[in-house]
Amino acid sequence: MKPVTPIDLPEDFRRRVGRFKINANILEDQRGLLMAVLSSCLIVRVEHLYYSNEIEYIAYCAEFDAVPLCNITPLYRLVIGEEFQEYSGVANEDGV
Repeated sequence: MKPVTPIDLPEDFRRRVGRFKINANILEDQRGLLMAVLSSCLIVRVEHLYYSNEIEYIAYCAEFDAVPLCNITPLYRLVIGEEFQEYSGVANEDGV
């Protein structure tokens, strides 16, 4: 097993929570990319949305904006390049 180096997290990390959805087909088609994207997140909830064939994640991530206390968890959009070959960040869909 490889040694693990702790990651330096922002002081307000516990407020950097968000939710995002991915198409469930990525689990079959692009596992490596999905692992790279999720490696920067601390996932706290996962739900398969059968009606839309999506997987919704709720996670903490240093790239998310800090959420003010008592606010709704914002929805983020994963920005993935041509044909799901690269992940380039997140964008807050809710404008919070």
